[in-house]
Formats: sequence, C-alpha cells, structure tokens
Amino acid sequence: MLKDALRLVDETFARNTELLPNLELGRETLAHLKTKVDAMLQGEDWNKEMPFDYNELHILSAAIQMYLVELSLSGNAQLMPTCLRLCKQFSAVIASCHTTMRDSV
Repeated sequence: MLKDALRLVDETFARNTELLPNLELGRETLAHLKTKVDAMLQGEDWNKEMPFDYNELHILSAAIQMYLVELSLSGNAQLMPTCLRLCKQFSAVIASCHTTMRDSV
C-alpha cells in the first residue's frame, strides 16, 4: 500500500509542468523515502525503527491521502475497509511524529 501511495506522488511530480522552487527537493526526498520504505519492507527485523524526517513525513501523509482518494474512485469496495483502517492508523502515527517533532524544537 505504501509503495502504491508513493507511486502516486511520483506520478504527480512527473506530470508537473510548473517551475516550482521546491520540486527538486520533493523529488530527492521522495527517492530517499522510497529507498527507506523498500528497506523497511524487505528487512528481517520488523522491530527496527526507521527514522523519517519532517519532509518525508509530509510526503508520506500526502501519499496516503492520495491513495485513499484513488481507492475510493476505483470503486474497489473489497479493499476499502482494510485500507481505510490502515490509512487511519498510519495517519495517527504521522500525527504523533509531528507532535513529537514540534515539542522537541
């Protein structure tokens, strides 16, 4: 699910035709993020924590929201309840990371 969500962000970046000041940073961050997600999913130690920086968290959060929109538009009612539950859990984790980051600054 995460890989599919990040694919949507990648496609959005690829379709962009505007000269945005942070687009290159977004692309670099997305590339690092995809590498981290791959390492996380292929790793043998599922208890090992993977650190994400502020920009990576924002991209992950946006990717999950984009994935939910695409899933609901596809009409795949079979996947929707499970993915919605996982997306809500993931969004809660991201929100707690934002709170932790904000409190540490």
